[in-house]
Amino acid sequence: MPENRQMSDADTQPLLPELALPRDAQSGVWPAQRLKAALARGEIQTIEPLDSQQVQPASIDLRLGPVAYEIAASFLPGPQLTVQDKLPLVTQRKISLENGAVLKTGHVYLVPLMETLQLRKRSSGVANPKSSTGRLDVFCRVITDYGVEFDQIPERYTGPLWLEIAPRSFHVKVRQGSRLSQLRLKTGTPPSSNAFIRRLDEEVRIVRDEDGPANVKDGAIALSVDISASGGSDLIGYKAR
Repeated sequence: MPENRQMSDADTQPLLPELALPRDAQSGVWPAQRLKAALARGEIQTIEPLDSQQVQPASIDLRLGPVAYEIAASFLPGPQLTVQDKLPLVTQRKISLENGAVLKTGHVYLVPLMETLQLRKRSSGVANPKSSTGRLDVFCRVITDYGVEFDQIPERYTGPLWLEIAPRSFHVKVRQGSRLSQLRLKTGTPPSSNAFIRRLDEEVRIVRDEDGPANVKDGAIALSVDISASGGSDLIGYKAR
């Protein structure tokens, strides 16, 4: 690279630049900047200050609170009740997580999370286990007050978040602050028609397909797996232990 090369505007742009869009144009999944703004505004509230790296590029990790409840069975509170209303009916014992505790296979646990929400109009969310949780074969899903679906945060939800945990293959040790699940928040329901996605792919190349344009169907881009060995190696993948 020539030493006298001048830096272009692109060279000085931050990885996640602040966007100054009209309020009504800000739809879609919240990026890290929006999540941090929501924390500052109180839409996301925490019992303790955030851990380092808790806010990801388009999600926020959820932390376990100080106590776990071993419950007789999984449940959803339904549209008329809070989780706390139902908890006494199914709780078998209460476990402190302040110094860590072992959660055993064959048992179901419910843990209040350290994050709570006070979402505004048109704001909702979806939760899912972190990839590391799946690799440990720990089944977990988020529950809300008045909830009728797992891992779904309804529009304008205000209240606590709970995590149901069920180790499948072996016992796991967790403690207050452990992060097993993550939350993605969004505003509105942005369109994702086939035509819109094709046009976007033509402009910015969402995926790189050696055989031609992206395979767009039902508002999504289909991905395929390349199992042809290349580079002089017979390796085409890895098998997990």
